[in-house]
Formats: sequence, C-alpha cells, structure tokens
Amino acid sequence: MTRRASAVAQTRRRIVDATLELHGEQGIGATSWDDIAARAGVGVGTVYRHFPSLDELVPAELRHLSSTHWTPIDIAARAAPLLCPHPETRVLDIGAGVGKLCTVGALSEMGTWCGVEQHESLVRVASRIARQLGVGQRTAFVHGNALRVDWHEFDALYLYNPFEQPIATPDPSACDNAQVACVCERLAGLSRGTRVVTLHGFGGPMPPSYALVYHEHVAAHGLDLALWVQGSTGRAHRQAKPGVH
Repeated sequence: MTRRASAVAQTRRRIVDATLELHGEQGIGATSWDDIAARAGVGVGTVYRHFPSLDELVPAELRHLSSTHWTPIDIAARAAPLLCPHPETRVLDIGAGVGKLCTVGALSEMGTWCGVEQHESLVRVASRIARQLGVGQRTAFVHGNALRVDWHEFDALYLYNPFEQPIATPDPSACDNAQVACVCERLAGLSRGTRVVTLHGFGGPMPPSYALVYHEHVAAHGLDLALWVQGSTGRAHRQAKPGVH
C-alpha cells in the first residue's frame, strides 16, 4: 500500500469510528455531519468525500450505474434537510434504487425514510447498505410500483428520474405520458404543506398548487435541485448562493 493510500484508509477509518462512537453516545438522529467531522478531526468536505463512499458498498456489477442513475451523495446531503425539517417527518423516495437518498437522509437527519423501488434486487442491496451503516431501523425499502403506494402517508416526497430516463440525453418524450400524468394527479391531491424535492424533474410540470421555495443548480453534476411545497402560495423561491454548487 502506498503512503497516500494508507493515509486515505486511515482517514476513512477515523470517520467510520467517529460515526459509530457518536451514534452510540447520542443516537443516530442527533448526530450531524459536523459532529462526525469534529470527532474525526477532519473537515465536513472530507467526510462527504470519504463517508459518501456508499458506492463501495454497492455490488461491483451495479457500481457503474450509481453515479448516473441514482442520487449523488453530495446532492443527497443537500436534499435531506429540505425533505426533513422536523424529527417526525416521513419521507418517501420514489424510485429509490440502492437507497442512497434514504440512507444519507437517515444518517444526517431525523425522521423516517422509506424508498419504493420496482427492482427487487436493488431493494435487497438498499436494505443491506442501510443496516451496514447503522440506520436500518429508520429506513424501509419496499419492492413494488410507487403508484400503488399511498403517498398521503408521507410528509415529503423525493423524485429523481423515477422512470429511469437516460440522464445524459434527457428527452421528455422518452417518459411514459400515462405515468407522468398519474404522478401529476397524485401530487395535486396531496395535503397542504407536503414537501416535494425534485432532481432533474420527473418528466412533467409540477401542479400549479405548488410553490417553488428553493432552487439550486448543482454545477458539478449538471442537475437542478428544487423544493416545492403544496399550497405554499405567495412565497418567492430562494436561489442557492453562488459558490455553494
């Protein structure tokens, strides 16, 4: 092992050890990324570079899909507080893949995190990763069709390319119009105050009853992260400050 590789391994070990210690001392929900960074003696950015290595827990045969089809870790860390402003918040990730959004959300925020995924093999991977990182009790991954889940049971929803449209060459016509129309109808019928975070959209427009309250173009990935709130009329959306992308 080279000197650099050894240093990387030691840093990662410190972060993992700090995470486990803090989870044991103060609970998973009360442990923030800042807490982990301080205990490990590194910057928060270093935690994001090392701990986000959820991809290393993904089976090798699926790893090549992780960066393009499932939420990047740094974006998941941004999305989590938008989705989960209160400890009792219930979050649904529609098209959860290997569970990156739910797992990062459970590591960095309180609340409960549920992902629905149509591929059973990915559900198994997501559940295993969440258990390995100590958040199995606050995450749940369901195999099935997201349109058959009762969205009213959740306070916040996350939509990132739920119909598996190719990211590199986005083409709205590639989406199933019937599915898009069904999603729009479902969203329109949700309770006032429901939060919806979109990344790369979902193939259709948000219902007019939703207000855009936050938007950020994540330049590193070429994707747009947005928070919409049902019935939140009259509120101007907040643009991320330059330099945070």
